[in-house]
Parts: sequence; structure tokens; C-alpha cells
Amino acid sequence: REHNPELDKQWYQRRVRAIEDEDFEGVETSEKPTPGAGKKELNIIKGPINMKGQWEDYYLEIIGLIGVFVYALNFYTGKAINNRLANAWFDHHKKLLSEAFCIVGDDGVSKEISDGILVKESENKFVVWCTGRMGCEGIKIEIKLLRRQDLISLISQLFKPQSDTITITTYMAPEDMDSVVLAIMPKKGLKRLQQEVQDLAHFATERKIESYDLPGTL
Repeated sequence: REHNPELDKQWYQRRVRAIEDEDFEGVETSEKPTPGAGKKELNIIKGPINMKGQWEDYYLEIIGLIGVFVYALNFYTGKAINNRLANAWFDHHKKLLSEAFCIVGDDGVSKEISDGILVKESENKFVVWCTGRMGCEGIKIEIKLLRRQDLISLISQLFKPQSDTITITTYMAPEDMDSVVLAIMPKKGLKRLQQEVQDLAHFATERKIESYDLPGTL
């Protein structure tokens, strides 16, 4: 008998199908589900779109804008108050300083001599330079006001009050004047300052101020 490969192939395929049928014998076959079967359709109702929000939805933005407005208003108000205070002090004492110094209010920048200038270093700090006196190179008057332009600093004044201060620094000519120790201050802080500055405790003596036209608290 001749060997036929085609017949062997057909016999092998029938055998495989018979085995597969035996394996799935008793299993019920069902139809393949159709796409979309068992799904409910969405019912979309068209309604009016509300583009207008309520004021309650923007309360954070409103509070932020109010805070910025209040801070800016306080900045310009406090800045104006400090400028007015510093200029008022300078105008009131300019005559007294002019009697003691030839130049009052030099800006310290220009090459030419200037006069009558109140130097503004910041919104709450002003400086006056005076020079032109025998035995004294000059004085520097620092007017340090409260930070009225800063709202946070202004609120802190309620818990820790402070005050405006004026600091006068005198620059003496060492070749024209001997060394001297001098302090003009309230009596309450005298002992504490004497402990901190030994020269004041050893070389300075307390003087009565009645003849110097000074306040009685000094």
C-alpha cells in the first residue's frame, strides 16, 4: 500500500476534532452577547447654565482685596505722617541749629555745599547733617520715627508700645579739644549706664541742671 500524506493529514484533522467534541460534551453553548446589550441609555436633560456665582463663593478673594487696600491706604497715610513730623521738627529747630553751625542740612553727597536739606534714608528715618563750628567737625541728627507706614508694625505697637527717637552724634576735632566724658540722660537710668560705661562712672560727676535750662527729669 502506498503512503499518501494528504490522507494522513485529513485523518489527523478528523481525529483532533473528535477529541475536542468529547472534551466539550455536555457544555451548553450560548450566543455571543451583542455589543451594548443590557446597558441603559443615559437620559441627559438640558437645563439653563448659571454663569453667575454667588458672593459667598468669592469671600477669600474679597477678604484679600480688602486687606491689600487697607495695607496700601495705611502705607501712604503713615508715610505722609512721618514726612510731616520730620519736616516740622526740622523747621522748628533750624534756627537754633543755624546759630551754632554755619551749614545746616548738608546732603553729604554733592561736591558743592548744600544747605537746608533733610535727608530721607527710609520712610521712617531722616538725617540732618550740620557742620561749620570751631572745635567741632559736625553733628549728625537721626530722626527715627515709628514705622507708621507698616500696618503690621503699627498693630504690634498695641502690645509693645514704642516712641519716636532722636539721636544726636557729635564729631569733635581731636586736635582742638581734649577728651571729655559727657552724658545727658534721665536720672532713672543713670546707675545702669554707669555700670555699662566705666569711663562715665570714674571721670564724670553729676551736675545740677537748673542753670542749663534742661527738663527736671534729667
